[in-house]
Amino acid sequence: MKFKPYQLVCVKDALPNVTRGIKNHFYVGETISMPTPDATIMIRRVPHFAGTLVELPLSALQPCEWSRAYVHLAQVEGSGSFPIDMLRSDECVPVNFTIDADNHARIIEGLGNSLVIARCMETSIRKPFDSLRWTSFGWRLTHIDCEKVK
Repeated sequence: MKFKPYQLVCVKDALPNVTRGIKNHFYVGETISMPTPDATIMIRRVPHFAGTLVELPLSALQPCEWSRAYVHLAQVEGSGSFPIDMLRSDECVPVNFTIDADNHARIIEGLGNSLVIARCMETSIRKPFDSLRWTSFGWRLTHIDCEKVK
């Protein structure tokens, strides 16, 4: 498959889970480079958000055929282990934090002091996250914004 910069792609990534091993994680991202000779490519896990840059193998990507896309942002707050399975369940990704080996969220230096997640969708529907399920894990979710991907 041919990929070019700023193309939306469907990503199949792996999420570590302390109790259940590795689970598949699906989300929509954005390529920002051409493929390398090693069959990898740089993508933004959240389209148009520079701090979400990762390098993934081409085999993890499929073209996304959406005619439009929206990035939904939400803040999550809680204590204890981060409910990492919620990222998989809501098809979202961290914007300003990473998850350490003990499932604790670590904020990336200089990107604010609250945890922000994002989900790219084809529609601009409000509240695309399962806030009741987040609550069941002892975490509160607050919808922040919805931005159209240009």
